[in-house]
Amino acid sequence: MAPNVGTRYTTAAEAYEALKPLKATATSTDFIPPISIPWKLVGVSMVGAILGTAIGIVAHSHFPPAKEIVEDTNISNISEAVEWYKKGRKLAVTKEYQEALKTFDRAIALRPKYAEAWANRCWALTNLGEYEEGLVSCDRALDITPNYAWAMGYRALALLELKRPSEAILTLDRRLEIQSRHSWSWVLRGRAQIKLKQYQEASTFEWRCRDRRLP
Repeated sequence: MAPNVGTRYTTAAEAYEALKPLKATATSTDFIPPISIPWKLVGVSMVGAILGTAIGIVAHSHFPPAKEIVEDTNISNISEAVEWYKKGRKLAVTKEYQEALKTFDRAIALRPKYAEAWANRCWALTNLGEYEEGLVSCDRALDITPNYAWAMGYRALALLELKRPSEAILTLDRRLEIQSRHSWSWVLRGRAQIKLKQYQEASTFEWRCRDRRLP
């Protein structure tokens, strides 16, 4: 049973069956941070489990490259900040989030307008369960670089953990305006719809993640 925009899925069981084809279709070209936090989806644990599987399939690919932002910072400080940032990413890959957080803080101390460091600080904090502080870090990243897509994704992740799915959807919609074929964002959007008990809509969005022929 494939998700169908003309079908209203009234129960979690029906939505679960509709989402089964998603498991085998995620590609290694999508970056998903290896989140270790358990998701808490009230009343729809079966559907949540299959979506968690979809995220896990693409969880171990690549990080977005570090990007340079022109700013009024000493060149030597920028270089050192980039090195700390790279160390933080390596620590985060091995799920050493507390140590990663410290290195991102070192990078930011040297380069306060380092949007990538602020965004990855959000990611580390989210994995440590510090969702509110993580949200502040992502907002700081977006203050520096308003169209920074990865910061939007990490922000949506923190909002979902804070049980603010409607805000997460708004953030993900901004993210998808930049890159409409980003599978992780579609998966997260589906999770947000499930938290709002909108099972039909969640199935539709998950199917769009599966079907790479997006409009």
